Amino acid sequence: MSKATKKETSDSEKTSKAKSKEKKNKEQTPNPIQVFVQFCKDSWGEFKKIQWPTRRQALNESVIVLLTVVFIVALVNFYDFISSFLLGFIFQK
Repeated sequence: MSKATKKETSDSEKTSKAKSKEKKNKEQTPNPIQVFVQFCKDSWGEFKKIQWPTRRQALNESVIVLLTVVFIVALVNFYDFISSFLLGFIFQK
């Protein structure tokens, strides 16, 4: 009889362990709405930490970008002109 009692006890322990694992799994998987709300709160907190440039800094950086673009366009056009001139000279004869 002692064997049967041990078997019954181990079965009840397994059942209680399975129930406790289910409770832990339910506790570990948060509600998707709660996850989204927490994400929004964290995002807003990070958004507040941003140091936006002043109007003068934004203007200076925009001018630098425009001048760089104009320079690159002029450089590409210059290389295009030189290469077309050289290819025209080579294939003319």
